[in-house]
Amino acid sequence: MMTVLGSLGVFLLLLAFVLNLIRKLSESDPRYLMMNACGAAAAAWYAAASGSWPFVVLESVWAAAAIVRLGGVIKKGSR
Repeated sequence: MMTVLGSLGVFLLLLAFVLNLIRKLSESDPRYLMMNACGAAAAAWYAAASGSWPFVVLESVWAAAAIVRLGGVIKKGSR
């Protein structure tokens, strides 16, 4: 189950990246940001369970940045 969750996280990150590259999702699209936040959080969990601490830091910061940006997009949209 751990590998499935980690793989799903990485898949979400890569899918968001590709959709952005082909201009299907922009960096400010809430779907893009949610994919990044959820994917990075899942990858961070997998990295922690695997004892890969440098990747825990990387993925945690990635998830946090996506969440902060998503909050800004939501706040801006509600004005």
